[in-house]
Amino acid sequence: MDKRRKILITSVGSNVGGNILLSLAHRRDEFFFIGTNSIAESAFAFMCDETYLVPKTRDQKNFISSVNMIIAEHKPDIILAGRDQDVDLLARLKIHNGQNQCHFAVPSAEVSAISNDKFLSYQFACRMGLPFAPSAIDLFGSLQLVKDSGYPLIAKPRYHGHASRGVFIIRQQSELELAIQQGDLVIQSMIGDGRTCEDFDIDHSCGVPLFYSFEMPEQISGQALVGHEGEVLCCVASYNRYAFGRSNRYRPIFDDEILSVIRTYADRLGCEGHFGPLNLQGRLNDQGKFVVYEINMRFTGATEGRSLLGWNEVESLVDYCLDGTMPDFKPSHARDLIVTREPSSLLIPNENLSQLIQRGHWSR
Repeated sequence: MDKRRKILITSVGSNVGGNILLSLAHRRDEFFFIGTNSIAESAFAFMCDETYLVPKTRDQKNFISSVNMIIAEHKPDIILAGRDQDVDLLARLKIHNGQNQCHFAVPSAEVSAISNDKFLSYQFACRMGLPFAPSAIDLFGSLQLVKDSGYPLIAKPRYHGHASRGVFIIRQQSELELAIQQGDLVIQSMIGDGRTCEDFDIDHSCGVPLFYSFEMPEQISGQALVGHEGEVLCCVASYNRYAFGRSNRYRPIFDDEILSVIRTYADRLGCEGHFGPLNLQGRLNDQGKFVVYEINMRFTGATEGRSLLGWNEVESLVDYCLDGTMPDFKPSHARDLIVTREPSSLLIPNENLSQLIQRGHWSR
C-alpha cells in the first residue's frame, strides 16, 4: 500500500503549478502528486503520479464537480491552487468539504474576492490604511489620477487577470477614454517607474512588431504564508525583472520597511480569513516607499526561484499543514545571490499524451 501523503495541484500545467511541483521535486518519495489540467499537452501534467483532464474554470459548475469527484476518490492531504481562477473555486469547495481532513490552502470565499477583483484590492487596502497604487474604474476617478500623477497610467483587467495579459500603458486621454469604454478594467497610477509617455512609444516605421514587450525592472515581489488562525508564518521579498509577462531574474530583499509592509498585509488578510500563500506585487514610489499594486493569494512563477535562495515556501506550507512544522527560513547566504530563470525542454511520450486525451486520466 502506498503510504505517501497526497498533494492535489490544480492547473498543474500552468506556470505556477509547475513551480509548485519543482519546489517539491526533491521529496518525490514522500508525496503522491495528483494534478488537474484543462489542457493535455503539458509536460508538468506527466510529472505527477496521476493527472486528470478537467473542464476550464470558466465552466465553473463542471470544474467544481470534476475536482470534487477527484477529492472524494483520492482524499488528498492538501490542495494547492495553480491559477488565480482556481483560488476562488477552491474557496467554494472548501466550504462544502469542511468536515474532511484535507487542507485547502486557499482563503475564505469572501477574502478570495479581494484578490480576484483588482478594484476591491484597492478598496481593501484603503480601508486598512495600507499603501496601494491609486486606482479607478470610471473616467471621473481616472482623470483624478491624471491630475494627481499625470500620464502614463496602467490599465489592467479588473477580474482574474494573470501573466500581464490584457494590460495596457495609457499615454493620453483618448487612450484612457477607450479603456474606460472597454469596461472591466482598473486604471492605476504607474508607481515609481520614472519613464515618460515617449519612452513607451513603439517604432512603427517598419510595421507593427510581431512580438513586443517592455521590460519592467526592479518590481518588488513580496511573499508570505498565513496560518490556520490567520497568523503570519513568514514573509520574504525580492526584486524581480519582468519581460513578456514573466519574471526572469530575482534578487533578494532584506529591507525591514519593505518586509514590514508585507507582514502587515498578511496580518490584515489573515484577520479577514486568509489562509495559505500570499503574493504582493509593487514598486518603490518616488519617496522610496513600497507601494503595492496587486494582491494574489497563491504561489507564483518565481516560487521555485525563491526556493534556490533558501525560501521554499511550498515545502514550508506543506510541512506546516501536514506535520505542524513552523517555517524556519534562514536566507542569510542569499544576500550575495541572484537567481535567473532560463528556458528548458521537457519530453512528453505520445503514449502518455494519448492516454490522458482519450481517457481523461493518466497514471504512472
